Order: sequence, then C-alpha cells, then structure tokens
Amino acid sequence: MPRDLVEEVAVLRPDVKALFMVRDPVERAWSHAKKDLVRNLGRKASDITDDEWKAFFRDPYQVRCADYEGNLATWRSCVGEDNVFVGTFEEVEQRPGELLRRVTAFLGVSDDPRYVDAELLRSQVNPTGRSEVPERFRAFLEELLAAEIAGWRRVVAAHTAALGQRAVQG
Repeated sequence: MPRDLVEEVAVLRPDVKALFMVRDPVERAWSHAKKDLVRNLGRKASDITDDEWKAFFRDPYQVRCADYEGNLATWRSCVGEDNVFVGTFEEVEQRPGELLRRVTAFLGVSDDPRYVDAELLRSQVNPTGRSEVPERFRAFLEELLAAEIAGWRRVVAAHTAALGQRAVQG
C-alpha cells in the first residue's frame, strides 16, 4: 500500500495490528505472475510470451510488492513496531500451527484448538500449482529485484534473530 494509505489506516485505527508476511521475491513474483497471467485468464504458461512475462515482472506495482524492507518500514513508522507482526512464507508451508499460535498471541485472541480447523491449516489458498521458476526468468528477476532480494534477506535475518531471542527468553 502506498504510504498515504497506510497513514490513513493509522489515523482511522491507531490500534491496528498488521500481519506482514514475506516470501522470496523471485518466488513471489513467479507465483503472482502465474496467478494473474495463467490461472485468472484461463491460459497455459506456454501461451504467454517472454515479453508478456517480463512486462508483468517490471510493472511498478510488482516491484513495490517485493520491497519488503521498505513496506515494513512504512508500516512500522505509521502504526508502531509493536503493532506489526512479521512471518515468512516458509513458516506457512512448514510450521502453520506454530505460526498460527504466534499470530493469535500477537492479536491477543484465543489459540484454543477447538477454534482451529486443523484441515484448514493443511490446505492451500489460491494455489497456482507448483513449478520452478524457469531459469531465464530467475536470472531476469534476480537482476531486476536485486535490491529487494537483499532487503528481504535482511528482514528474514532480523525475523529469525527475533524468533531465536523469544525462544531463549522462554
């Protein structure tokens, strides 16, 4: 979201809590492109030209989506660091129950198993099917998103350090 909208959210709801989920920018871009260009349009990936893929990846909105470090800084500066939860896509895939418990604690709501649909924790939302990023697009995206990838790595490193600190504190 542009900063002015985040500021508006903060004015309208100064107690808002934001959930900020991060994912490898290259994988995120590929998944988003498959959803928008393939699934949503009922096309096959092979029907889409390289120029179409690259135009999608270059779109300013797509590049902003990959700027986790900048987006996170905006949210933290507008709503306060303590009101922003950070999680990773890997946690969603590998440890959804643990992630859910951290989210419920952050939000101050019950994590009673009676209220959690275990099947839902194992289901995919908005699936586009697994496929590796084709090497020609991986190289393109790594160059296009080099600064965003570096920022994502810093966000994940800080997140991992914070999780480790919480584990030590008990």
